[in-house]
Amino acid sequence: MNNVVSFSHGGLNSELSHIRGGNVKMTGTKDINVLVASRCKKALAELRNLVEYHDNITTNTRLITNGHSDPLYGLETLPDLLVFRIGENGLQELEELAARPAEQRRPMIVVSASNDCQVMRLAMQAGARDFFAEPMPEADFQASLERLISDCSTPVCAQGLTVVMNAKGGSGASLLASNVAHIMSAVTHMRVALVDFDLQFGALSHYLDLTPEHGLQEILSVVDELDETALDGYMGKHSSGLRVLGSNPESVMLADEVPGEQLMMLLDLLESGYEKVIVDLPRQISLLSSSVIERADKLVLVVQQNIANLRDACRLLSILRNEFAMDDSKIIVVINRYDAGAAITLKDIENALQLKPQVTIPNDFKHVSESLDSGIPLYECAKKAAITKSFMGLETLLGGHSTDRKRGLWSRLFHS
Repeated sequence: MNNVVSFSHGGLNSELSHIRGGNVKMTGTKDINVLVASRCKKALAELRNLVEYHDNITTNTRLITNGHSDPLYGLETLPDLLVFRIGENGLQELEELAARPAEQRRPMIVVSASNDCQVMRLAMQAGARDFFAEPMPEADFQASLERLISDCSTPVCAQGLTVVMNAKGGSGASLLASNVAHIMSAVTHMRVALVDFDLQFGALSHYLDLTPEHGLQEILSVVDELDETALDGYMGKHSSGLRVLGSNPESVMLADEVPGEQLMMLLDLLESGYEKVIVDLPRQISLLSSSVIERADKLVLVVQQNIANLRDACRLLSILRNEFAMDDSKIIVVINRYDAGAAITLKDIENALQLKPQVTIPNDFKHVSESLDSGIPLYECAKKAAITKSFMGLETLLGGHSTDRKRGLWSRLFHS
């Protein structure tokens, strides 16, 4: 059933229009309420037809004729999703949406008659999860709408923040963080944010073949104006649903230049907006890293089987235990590029660290190289490889459920 609603000088008038059949299927699940709004009658009809193609949604349309520019004005019940097509007065309409209290905003897709950067930025501040300039690629719009419908169908329940750090540079923390986050999103279907806090040389976006349009520097400058929905619009979007946030390669910021208050605001938004936040944290002690570590629910320490790695791992663990008062129960030691025949054994590592390694990642140069060169995660390009299964085991340990324990994989990956 579709409601056609218009703004007029006489107030808010709504009328039941007509029943359209064949597109919306009733399967017993809760419908997602989608409002399609525009000042253009033709654009409104075209967008309505695109939206109604999806299952388990109730579509309402709103034609804005005059009066208030806010498409949500006067509604007793706000929609779950808003698809908003803006025209010549787009800035005014988005300003009214952005002025709403955070709890009254809704996840939104904005379709614009222009590709103006100011309009795009304001759309994100108003809560847009995606932005399309006309002419709009319908396939991309449909994919974006599918993701939003899926997000609305899955309740967000905060699971905490996981930090991934190298014991020594180049140990593989970025590879681990990106692949575990991808598996958690693609297989477990959790709402996951992957954050790269390497402000100069962050590469997580390239691991997933993404080109970041917005960086941490830009987001920190406007974070006090954002809510969870608006922040999502700034994130890079992987086809799996994973959201990615990293530095902008065109600008440089030192870790100590990150304002502490804005960093706390960003972490608050991330933790309230996503079920899991996975942070790839540079191996350094700074205001930035300290602030993130203090909030960590889990810290994954990536170690390799050599003396230099063990020496640095011991030093880092000492800092975590003594300076941050971090309990060992929060620390997960992962041995990357594990070689069962190496001179340094798992028992040697346990004795040195006074902490038992919980996960081993096999050395698989071939599949890792193919993944990095193509930007395709291991679960997509080498699903059956041992290294992929080890990442799935770690994902399960961190709160996902990609591993079927009944098959014995759990016992093979985690050492008793």
